[in-house]
Amino acid sequence: MNRDVDRLSRQELCDSRAAWWNDRFSALLWGHLESHDVGRVLDLGCGTGILFQRMGHSFPPDTAIVGVDLDLARLRVAAGESRDRREGGKALYIVGDGKHLPFEDGSMDLSVSILVLQHVEHPQAIVAELRRVTKNGGLCLCVEPDNAAQRIHLPRHDPEFDAAVGDFWLRVRDSYLPRDVSIGPRLPGLLSESGLRVTDVDGYLIAQHVAEDAGGFEARSSAFVRRIAARYGLDGSGTVERLLDLLAKRRVEYADCDAFYTIHVTPLFLVRAVKD
Repeated sequence: MNRDVDRLSRQELCDSRAAWWNDRFSALLWGHLESHDVGRVLDLGCGTGILFQRMGHSFPPDTAIVGVDLDLARLRVAAGESRDRREGGKALYIVGDGKHLPFEDGSMDLSVSILVLQHVEHPQAIVAELRRVTKNGGLCLCVEPDNAAQRIHLPRHDPEFDAAVGDFWLRVRDSYLPRDVSIGPRLPGLLSESGLRVTDVDGYLIAQHVAEDAGGFEARSSAFVRRIAARYGLDGSGTVERLLDLLAKRRVEYADCDAFYTIHVTPLFLVRAVKD
C-alpha cells in the first residue's frame, strides 16, 4: 500500500469519500460534463473507483472509464466493485504514475482528477500529463480542497476556538509542504499555465452537521485531531495541545446544552478547462 501518496489507508480513503461524495456532488460534476463527448474518460488517482461507482449510470453505455492509481490494493477494490455493474459505461483499472501516463497523446475525451493534486510535490507535471493525453477540444476537470479553510462551527460564536482550528490546519498545511493541502484556489492558474483554457470555476461546500452531546463531540473531535496530528508529525505541538485543551473546555461549557450541534465545513474548488 502506497500510504506515502496521501497518508490514508484504503479504508480511511473509502470512509472519507463516502462521508461527503453524495448525489449532490455527483450532479455538480455531471452538470459540467453532460454536454460534451465522454467516450473515453481518464480517472487519474481513481483510488477505489468511486467516480465509476457513483456516476457510472450517468455515462452513455459505450463510455470507457480508465482508472489509474499507484496503489494496487485500491485498484483491486475498484475492479471488484465495477465487475457486477451493467449500467452506464464500463471501467478498466491500471497501475500508473500520473507524471508518466501510459497513454498516447490526445487519446482521452475527458481527463478527471479529484483530490489528487493536493498530495503531489509537482502538480504542474500532473496537469501537463492530463493536457497531453486529452484530445483537442476535450475537457480536463480537476477538483481540490482548501483544507486550511476548514472550520468547525459551534452553537455560539467562538473566536478563540475558530482561531485554534484555523491554526491547526495551517500547521498541517505547512508540515506537508511542498505538497499543498490547500491547492484548490490555485487550480485555475495551474491549468492555465499548462496551456489549457479555463471555462468554469465552481465551488462545493462539504458541510457535515452532527447533533450530539458535548462529551461525544469532545471525544470524537479529540480523536480526529490526534489522528491527523500523528499523520502529519504534529504530535505534542503547542498548536495541537491548545486545540485539545479548548475541546475539553467546550465539553464542560456545553455540558447542559439541550441543543448542542456542530457543523464541519470544507470548501472544494472545481475547475473545468478545454484543450484547444
